[in-house]
Amino acid sequence: MRRLVPVVVALTLAACDLQQLQEQAGQGVALKEGLEAAEKAGRPPALTPEAVDERAELLAVLARPPARAMPRLGALRQTLEASFLLEADGEREVALDEKLELRHDAKGQYALRHDNTSWSAEDREARGGRACWWVDGRFYTARAQGPATEVPVRAYEQERCLESATEPFVGLLRLLGGHLVTSPGVPTEVAGRKALRIALTRDGVAQPPTSQVPLAWPPGDAGVESAAIYGPRPPLVELHARPREMKGEVILDVETGAVLAGEIQGALVVRKANRDATLQLRAKLVAEPLDVAITPPEGARVYGPRQRVFEDRRALLGEVFKKREKVQLPKPGDAPPLRLGATEDDVVPPEGEGEAGAPDDGDPPAEGTPR
Repeated sequence: MRRLVPVVVALTLAACDLQQLQEQAGQGVALKEGLEAAEKAGRPPALTPEAVDERAELLAVLARPPARAMPRLGALRQTLEASFLLEADGEREVALDEKLELRHDAKGQYALRHDNTSWSAEDREARGGRACWWVDGRFYTARAQGPATEVPVRAYEQERCLESATEPFVGLLRLLGGHLVTSPGVPTEVAGRKALRIALTRDGVAQPPTSQVPLAWPPGDAGVESAAIYGPRPPLVELHARPREMKGEVILDVETGAVLAGEIQGALVVRKANRDATLQLRAKLVAEPLDVAITPPEGARVYGPRQRVFEDRRALLGEVFKKREKVQLPKPGDAPPLRLGATEDDVVPPEGEGEAGAPDDGDPPAEGTPR
């Protein structure tokens, strides 16, 4: 009987542990379901044609973060091409061409490639670009040339890079939203997704610029805290440009409100230094189903701190490096004075040379003097 007591106690404890694990598992499942339900309840409702027929309502939809909607869109490839040309007095001043390709899947993974070509009357042509990936919970970045680098995520960098994928188009709509008129959405379908097509037109009659672009931006308002040199300010286009022509469309996903495709083109009039200039712009975004997997970049490096040469040398040499005698640099006046037009008589011979009775090496010996 005494031998059975420990066995009974062990079985009882095992049964209690099993029941506790089952309860914890049930609580975990309930917690997961609760989180999913809360997330679903917090999602904006599906779009209707009447929900975006006003300009303010459309701008509110455009302000939604893309990272929240992307996994629900499925596997898509979105390509954006944008061009900007600034002309003054019939001459080209500045030009910019951009091309972005975003590939993303239902897991929230994506790969973005951004290339741009710029030109100006002063700097001529320049090319640049960047890329970023979010694959298997790892974030990579790269420049136009060179390998990619895996960097740690500290402040949702992967979401900010994703939001920049459609910024040349969505940001342009937000910037010019105050000058646009929207129409009720027309049901359509893009890349297998139900969507709404919204036409965009210029608001009212074209007005000339009411103010010129300043030659130098004045300091910010008093009492405004900002890390910028000249204080916070809105974009110059928003303050000083006026649309002369504007038309286009934007296609929104019905379920998420995300921008799937669209196009906008127009011309803005600006004035600076008593000269009128025209900014021609065009941006086009298209979407299509994605049939390839998202993979990390090949040959990616792992981010690490920069090498500290002096700290490494101090660690290796230890006290020898710390107690090494320092070499004193020459002080002012240590070098002998230099005089212009010096002759041989002004040169002081070294000690032991040039004494009386001892001929210099460069003088011929006196007659009868043996060498």
